[in-house]
Amino acid sequence: MEEKEKIISSETLPEDQVPETVAPESNEQDNEAPGIAPDGYYRGANVLKFLLMPFVCIASFGFPGPFGDIVSRFCLFAPIAFYILCGFTLAANEEEEPGIYGRMIGRTVKQFAVIFMILIVMNLFLMWLTGSLGSISSLLHSRRSWFNIVVLCTWPFPIGETIWFIQSLLYARIILFIMDRIGLMRHYKIVLIVTALLTVLLGEFAGIIRFHFLGYYYIPGNAITRALPYMLFGRLLYEKRDSLFKRSFWFYRAGFIVGILAALGEMFLLAATGLLIYTGHMIGFGVMAFSACCLFLKKTYPEENFLVMHGRTYPWRIYVLSQPVGNLLVLWGAISSPAFYGVMRTWGGIIVYIVCLGIAFRTRYILHLLRPVPVMQ
Repeated sequence: MEEKEKIISSETLPEDQVPETVAPESNEQDNEAPGIAPDGYYRGANVLKFLLMPFVCIASFGFPGPFGDIVSRFCLFAPIAFYILCGFTLAANEEEEPGIYGRMIGRTVKQFAVIFMILIVMNLFLMWLTGSLGSISSLLHSRRSWFNIVVLCTWPFPIGETIWFIQSLLYARIILFIMDRIGLMRHYKIVLIVTALLTVLLGEFAGIIRFHFLGYYYIPGNAITRALPYMLFGRLLYEKRDSLFKRSFWFYRAGFIVGILAALGEMFLLAATGLLIYTGHMIGFGVMAFSACCLFLKKTYPEENFLVMHGRTYPWRIYVLSQPVGNLLVLWGAISSPAFYGVMRTWGGIIVYIVCLGIAFRTRYILHLLRPVPVMQ
């Protein structure tokens, strides 16, 4: 009986329980083979997670140059790719681990709690510093604010731009858990189609359908209009992996470029017709994310690869650090160094990523030193 395929990632095994493997011989045939290593693991998922984090930081804190705003906008394909990988991982492991949906909910609750507490502390500090603590009461008594927090997964407070990702992921995992319990998962393609239509109609095409609710003309990325459809799309990718991973690497490289051009075409066409009201998500972004996932999932990597090993934990650490680190650097520059503030306004995404990566490395080194050394008998 063939061993079930798995993924080495933060979704499956703790960092200290990943099995040792022997690196395969590097040759052209291996590189073109469907993307699992001889031990049965999709290692490319970790590589892609690691490589996506600079795009996440740039999407939040900007990119330099005359086209920096466009580059930052296009970097929003990265969270979509993370959602696809999450769905792929769940599908790959659910038969072997029936309780994986409940475990993933518990894991995400802890992650969300960490982000939530960090942002609460940072917002209180910033509002105290600027003398605006009194506005908290009026914000929390507003229906619009609660709609932001609970439904849209966005915060009405000064800091909190990145919380939508983990909050939407939590909601989506709860929905998937319920779907699995009531047997709806066998009809997941119907749910995928419905939520995908909602994503498009309430996002980039909201100007066409004239959506208007509580003063909103579009719904940004929450669980229904971003996380759930792409996680279900990841499930579909896993189901069709044998045929998808047989395609050439050049097919998905070209697909990534097509996604960029498609997103540009959507933006220009909607802008030309006066119907462009939201650029946080485009169909082209989904094509970019899908192409990137297929490109890396199909490729075989040796276990010794640096990105394979660190892609399990570093993306989460950088995600947690990026918001507090970025905002503290901007705040420090605004108060103490106008020159550095200008640098952060231009190079913020790159600076935040480098600083967070450095902190993550130092944290790993310190944790390694604190681990008990086994005593040889």
